[in-house]
Amino acid sequence: MTSLVRTPGPLVIARGIILLWAAWWSFFAIASSMNPVPPLEQLIYPAAVVAGVVVQAWLLWRWPTAGALSALILGLGLAGWYLAANNPSFPVSTVVFVLATLPLPLLVAASLVWWSRRSPSPAVHPGQ
Repeated sequence: MTSLVRTPGPLVIARGIILLWAAWWSFFAIASSMNPVPPLEQLIYPAAVVAGVVVQAWLLWRWPTAGALSALILGLGLAGWYLAANNPSFPVSTVVFVLATLPLPLLVAASLVWWSRRSPSPAVHPGQ
């Protein structure tokens, strides 16, 4: 008997991860720049972050291979930048949190896309 429950493939999981990542960093950029009357400079930062994460999510959604390559490059670049520019007074928990929420989801999503391209998906044959 065939199960009617279909487990999501790696590409679906990668898309979910990148959407959650984009939503979190869009929220964070907007919330961290909130002031009663923000000057123009305070509007540029959240607009740039939101545009960047939306473009990254769109790339991975529309063209998974190109999106995975850009996510891999961006993830490694963000990890290197954060580790190089890290304030030594930050507690280890802050460093771990930032690395777990900024570059790690990109690297995991890129890995899942590459994995989905390498592993053949089983054909679904109705009635068997």
